[in-house]
Amino acid sequence: MNSVADAIDRLAESSDKTLSQSRRTLANIDALTAEDSPMGYELSVTLKELGAAARSIRLLATELERRPDALIRGNPAEEGRQ
Repeated sequence: MNSVADAIDRLAESSDKTLSQSRRTLANIDALTAEDSPMGYELSVTLKELGAAARSIRLLATELERRPDALIRGNPAEEGRQ
């Protein structure tokens, strides 16, 4: 019975250490991703750029669905200029 109690004590100590480390890790993540932190700013800029890239890809996909030869022939408005 004593070994079970010892095992429970070791488990409790280990759990306390894990919880403490988890709290420190979350505090670091909060500090890194806060709106006024450099990382938060960079994350915001990156997400905006990803949004713009996704919109561009959607526009390209729509154009290619409408005109599958657009990559080969180009913009029809430019044909008269050549």
